[in-house]
Amino acid sequence: MGPRARRGRAAPAARDSWWVLLSLSLLLRTSGFQAANASKPNILLIMADDLGIGDLGCYGNNTLRGQYHPSHNCDTQAKPRHGDESTGMEAHDGYRALQWNGGSGGLPENETTFARILQQQGYATGLIGKWHQGVNCESRDDHCHHPLNHGFDYFYGMPFTLVNDCDPGRPPEVDASTRARLWFYTQVAAFGVLTVALGKIWGLISVPWKAVLGAASLVFLFFASWYASFGFVRRWNCILMRNHDVTEQPMVLERTARLMLQEAVSYIESLEKVRTDPCFRGEILQAIEENGLKNTTFAYFTSDHGGHLEARDERGQLGGWNGIFRGWLHQSAFPATVHERSFLCTPSPTCVG
Repeated sequence: MGPRARRGRAAPAARDSWWVLLSLSLLLRTSGFQAANASKPNILLIMADDLGIGDLGCYGNNTLRGQYHPSHNCDTQAKPRHGDESTGMEAHDGYRALQWNGGSGGLPENETTFARILQQQGYATGLIGKWHQGVNCESRDDHCHHPLNHGFDYFYGMPFTLVNDCDPGRPPEVDASTRARLWFYTQVAAFGVLTVALGKIWGLISVPWKAVLGAASLVFLFFASWYASFGFVRRWNCILMRNHDVTEQPMVLERTARLMLQEAVSYIESLEKVRTDPCFRGEILQAIEENGLKNTTFAYFTSDHGGHLEARDERGQLGGWNGIFRGWLHQSAFPATVHERSFLCTPSPTCVG
């Protein structure tokens, strides 16, 4: 594993605060943390987004320490992998990923999730971070696919996912090629109308002004029809919600980490960045230990799939490294598995890595 595996740069929009954008942070506890016992432990599941296998110390990153524990899945995109983790069912071919927060569709309402099962067993369930399993069915406020309809008592985070469009300083990501084509067509049409108008002014062609203004109006309507969506991707897709309420639209990426931390503190006393030291004693587990929950909490950390190797800018690859293993975001591995990194802490002083 070369130097890049140890020093790969992180995407400014995502990797600088990757711990906050844990694609699925599932915090489960019994009613009353202090009442938990060995037969009914607290459960903490943390899923990182696009974490490359070489981004952690146990796989060659010499800037972090960590132990090894293998895990495999066959999903090459985040959305189906999140569905797998929520329901325990394997994703099937052709499973689509939602590209818009307002799109219709998502995790079926009749799907049985682990959160719902645990909720029925008396657990209080919370989700903090990224959902990306859909929100609405028929209207913008029916929330039929919302986390609270899938077994969670509490939700704070992004109903969509983190894309470049959430950072004003980054190039667009959502339907970037379609957006570029539409902008090109608009420029060509506007240039044609401008040419006709100048020809009319200079007396080179005889065209009624009504026709010129009518053509200009059509160009403007065409521009407005697509810019209303693509020009405000950050406003439509990059939002934060607390339960059913939108708390920030668009979200300010620079403070998203702090806001999620504040929300998590109110749920589990503390939530900080995950450091992959030998026993996964990041500040999340430190908070659990400080609250006397160390021996009654089952903690599991993993990632949705391999690194996003296609993420590049003018300076080169932004980060993510999978070492000798095949399979990463959008790319499956033979035989249809993706090697994931994972860490496990059981309700005892010993962690499995």
